[in-house]
Amino acid sequence: MNRLLSISLFVLLILAYQVIFINKFIPGIFIGDTNLTFQTKPQAQRLLQAKFNQRVVQTIELSSGDQTFSIDLSTASASAHLTTAINEAFKIGHLGPGVNRLREQLQVILKPKIIKPEIKLFIEPQLELISKAVNKPSKNASLSVTGEVTLEVMGTELDREALSLKVLDYIYFGKTNHSLPIKEIAPEITTAKVLTAKAYIEEVQNDPIILNYSGNNWVVDNKT
Repeated sequence: MNRLLSISLFVLLILAYQVIFINKFIPGIFIGDTNLTFQTKPQAQRLLQAKFNQRVVQTIELSSGDQTFSIDLSTASASAHLTTAINEAFKIGHLGPGVNRLREQLQVILKPKIIKPEIKLFIEPQLELISKAVNKPSKNASLSVTGEVTLEVMGTELDREALSLKVLDYIYFGKTNHSLPIKEIAPEITTAKVLTAKAYIEEVQNDPIILNYSGNNWVVDNKT
């Protein structure tokens, strides 16, 4: 009897859960940093649009060493496919056979699902200005005729892809790492290669030169 009662209560809880969330997002669904639990689709649309509108007029400050740069989102013509993301998010735990829905509902409770809507930005002119300020060419190492080695100089270059992802992270989550992403560019001729070449030249210079002519060998000693 107790077992039957327990099963009945469990079934009733599941049915009640399905009724409560029949037109609402289930727990564990996020679009960016926005928790959509208990929200209907229209409520989610208004909430996300307001947050998006607030973020895409901000300026993101980024630093590299003692230099500071900014990305002005108000000039980036930002747009987001929020409706598509909302429809995708709402499908989770609402479609398919009952067992599949229950499985998805439990999975997102244990491990929340974060969906990122497609966002389009036009920040190329701003990236170009930052690139001009931070990009520096690399310089090859070299070996002079007197055996003096000039060391390589690493170049630097703005990592545009990483910076674009930082900007998107800010729009999705309202925060981001404010360090400017810089890539180091190695020269074609490194110091290690020049030192190897110098060691080889010095070794060859210490070896005698053997000349062969008409079957006769002449040895020229470089030391004399």
